[in-house]
Amino acid sequence: MKKEKERAAKPNYTIDTVKRLKQGFKKADRLFLLMGIDAFADIAKWHESEELFRECEFVVASRPGFSLADVANALLAGFVRGWKPPGHFRSKPLPEI
Repeated sequence: MKKEKERAAKPNYTIDTVKRLKQGFKKADRLFLLMGIDAFADIAKWHESEELFRECEFVVASRPGFSLADVANALLAGFVRGWKPPGHFRSKPLPEI
């Protein structure tokens, strides 16, 4: 109960949840994080986002109005300082789920 109160007193980031979940995992177990492409487009802004990529695997669902190219550009811009997307980089939209 004490740990729950301590956790409630501070922000609970996705990386914290992932690490807590993995404490009960076996070495060969894998953790998949499911999210929409709209949330994934901002993943570089998340708390400890690079660590999150090391701790779990992502499954990203399509959403209307988002293309894979837009997300790739946002990721590179978020993680690689000074990177700018080439004007010709576009992809076909994924089918909606």
